[in-house]
Amino acid sequence: YKIYLATDSTTSVTLDSSFTYHITNYPNRLQPIQIITLNDSIIAISCSGFQDGINGQVQIWNSERMIYKTSYEFNNQSIPWHLIQSPNSNDLFIVLGGSNGNGGVACLTYSNNNNEIQLKWENLQDDFMGLHGITVDKAGEYIYVSGRGTHYLYQFDADTGDLLASIPLGNISLPGGISMMQNTCINCE
Repeated sequence: YKIYLATDSTTSVTLDSSFTYHITNYPNRLQPIQIITLNDSIIAISCSGFQDGINGQVQIWNSERMIYKTSYEFNNQSIPWHLIQSPNSNDLFIVLGGSNGNGGVACLTYSNNNNEIQLKWENLQDDFMGLHGITVDKAGEYIYVSGRGTHYLYQFDADTGDLLASIPLGNISLPGGISMMQNTCINCE
């Protein structure tokens, strides 16, 4: 939905154009997880598919006119979850919650000039189950992913997707969202 505060009205569009929604027939198909702004009126939406045969996606939309631009489809067991944009490029990093060994992290590159979104790299591993939150450092060199199902914090190289570190957080923790302080701390204790 796009909400117009001045007129108290809304505009709605479907994320899944292959299905006609009706208030009495609302299946759990593509579920929007997170929306981020890429620039001015361009947004990226991570969508998880929760039925067999429904692939998870990252969709790009013009939010000003509510027009679908393009998307990238993952396999239907990858479960796209949270995403974040690189601070210094058109790269989008997305955590894949995963089931049956399809969990991990991926990097997509978006070009506003030709409305294309392409996979730059993907790191899937059998032991990446229930990954959830994602953040990127200020320089755009490293991404960090929280493992709600694995009880780990993972560090990846942002350029290649290589796993650099796996930090155990203990079996009691269920890490969800993750954020990183982006300001340089001077005289911090």
